[in-house]
Amino acid sequence: GVDMVLTGEDHPAYLDPPPLWSFYDPPTDPDRETDPESALQRLFCSKAYQAHPEMFPPDSWMVQSSLEMLRREKPDLAVLLLAEMDDSQHGLGTLVDPTEYEMRRKLLHGRVAVSRYNSAVIREPVLDAMRDVDLQFGKLMRGLEQIDYYRDALIVLYSDHGHITHRQTLRTNWDPKLNCNPLSVLYDKGLINRQELDGRGVSLLSGTSVGALYFKAETVAQRRRRAAECKQALEEHVIWDEFVDDWICPWIAVGERQGIDGIPGISEPGELFHPYFAENNSPGTLHHPDLALLMHNGWQLPIRKGLATNIGAKLPWYTPDDISLFIGGHGSYDTAGIVIAFQGPDVAQGKVLRDPEFARNYRISDIAMTVAARLGLELQTTTVGRDRSADLV
Repeated sequence: GVDMVLTGEDHPAYLDPPPLWSFYDPPTDPDRETDPESALQRLFCSKAYQAHPEMFPPDSWMVQSSLEMLRREKPDLAVLLLAEMDDSQHGLGTLVDPTEYEMRRKLLHGRVAVSRYNSAVIREPVLDAMRDVDLQFGKLMRGLEQIDYYRDALIVLYSDHGHITHRQTLRTNWDPKLNCNPLSVLYDKGLINRQELDGRGVSLLSGTSVGALYFKAETVAQRRRRAAECKQALEEHVIWDEFVDDWICPWIAVGERQGIDGIPGISEPGELFHPYFAENNSPGTLHHPDLALLMHNGWQLPIRKGLATNIGAKLPWYTPDDISLFIGGHGSYDTAGIVIAFQGPDVAQGKVLRDPEFARNYRISDIAMTVAARLGLELQTTTVGRDRSADLV
């Protein structure tokens, strides 16, 4: 159902490929030659994003290329993913908490603003990346206004959920007081054996702030019993949090019952549960996670070596299976809020809806239903969604 595709690897021949560039020193930064960056910020971005523009094209290229395609092809519907906001916060850190930064003296840089939660996060490159995101979106909007075909277009801006700066990215890999590896915790408590620690019989799928544990067993009942034992052990695990000067549990372990009933303030009933996959135990097929993990306050789950391909880097064979790499990440339920904005004919200008109850009842599926209603289309869908056109006027 997609007529044309634009990616860094797959794009029309009349477009140039995306250029090499830097997330922490974008061309729109006027003082990029003198900006401070930490070694980890520079290393992460240069080895992942900067080395693979075909996988991580900058917003500037996406905007310029999209506008050129729109001028030439004039599609009736276009969906544009600008990923720079997401990618840059994974590799640089975030600006969510205004109290996060304090002035420190850094070797070679003098006094700079550094995150209290992660000493590898210097604020200046994060600011530069966020400024570039704003500038490129502004170029997109101005470009659309200059194409007659889209003068009366309905434009919907919606965001991925937010980010949070991860706590001490590198230190969590070696400091036992900061152990956030659920497999090593379960091994130390005698609940999994050496083979399972290495991923045979127990599978951990995790990265940044969310994870899932799967257990191999002959029956669903055996899986559930084992998941219950491991859930209790994980909930009893504590690490040292210097900011509260106390031992805390770094995660919420979500079992099947909680997935069905929901967790107040965190998940809706059924949101973390699928009955078909929960009961399916056929060999070689998928089943529902036996345990889901949601991290607290920026603590980071390790990523599996196989999942590291998501950042574009080819890791050497001796890289440990469970390592913490990301500087910032999706903060599970901590940053679940998103931004949704509409612009177009008959859409109210300057109207802002901030009611928490409204936000809790608004779903991503509502966007499709609202756009369809505004365009006079009918959708056939099994997803729960509501036409929110009345909120736009």
